[in-house]
Amino acid sequence: MTDDLDMLTQCIAARRGDFLSPLGPVLLASTALGIATDTKTFARMFDIAHALVIREAVSLDADLGLLHTEDRGDRSQRLFLSLTEAGAALTHMAPA
Repeated sequence: MTDDLDMLTQCIAARRGDFLSPLGPVLLASTALGIATDTKTFARMFDIAHALVIREAVSLDADLGLLHTEDRGDRSQRLFLSLTEAGAALTHMAPA
């Protein structure tokens, strides 16, 4: 799993360089591979502040159109994510 995530992350970063931070390709890759499809799980898995993950997810959604926010947890502010068609094309994964 880690090798797949690393390889896909590197491919995404090489194809597109306009991410808010280096976190963007990792978030896209983990969503594409089904490793973490919400921001809270991703933050816990990678030991990153949840607020930073939310910020990146919002950028990937609103600014770059690569992620779609499916739902938002009221109390936790957790964002549930999926790939857009552009995100799927970037990761070579068909949208679910």
